Amino acid sequence: MENKIYDWLMEKSDLAQGRMETRLFALMISFRATSAYWTLEDMLGLDGTEMKALMTRYFPHAMAEYPAPSCYKTHFHAAIKKPFICHCCGQAVSPAGTAKKVDIPLFSGFPTALNRQMEVDDLRDLLLSHRSSTAKEPVWLANMIAVGALGEDHLWQDLGLSGREDVSFILKTHFTDLFNKNTGDMKWKKFFYKQLCDLDEIKVCKAPSCSVCSHYSNCFGPEEAGQIAA
Repeated sequence: MENKIYDWLMEKSDLAQGRMETRLFALMISFRATSAYWTLEDMLGLDGTEMKALMTRYFPHAMAEYPAPSCYKTHFHAAIKKPFICHCCGQAVSPAGTAKKVDIPLFSGFPTALNRQMEVDDLRDLLLSHRSSTAKEPVWLANMIAVGALGEDHLWQDLGLSGREDVSFILKTHFTDLFNKNTGDMKWKKFFYKQLCDLDEIKVCKAPSCSVCSHYSNCFGPEEAGQIAA
């Protein structure tokens, strides 16, 4: 699917930071940037300082044009000249790429994460307890994965990535010990929740939405057991 925000971010990126990481961050940011509701920071699980640091490191040329303080989503849509109405900041972007205030309902917070904050914290802490370095990337990724894992789809889809191999790359590179624990090649989202359940010595543990998922029987098997993956 065409994603002009992704293309624009890649044009504005600093590939010296790591081509694969740059691509993955661009995918996750552009995926959330299409939502008309909630701030981009909230949907990625990042605070303002973290978001600015990530953008400055990986997409410095985009930040050079960023009229801070402003809404990242309206800035992105203005840059690609795509009409957009944002309910997190109350601005509308015209086809010419100009933004102006409009009288629309405003929404704050990100209910998916706010209503399950303890779950987000547990997932983030699980990832960070296995971080492979003291760099900023594992912190950003842990937050983004923890919020993304609350979605209804498979994890790579919830994060806006191109396939399950992207999730595996992130974990193998930035959370190596956790990656290596998945000796049975279990689907990643289910593996995370199994790890949390093991920490609490819970023997029967289901990931979010398992009770309504027709693929439940596939979730706890190896990746090659079927085409359904998380």
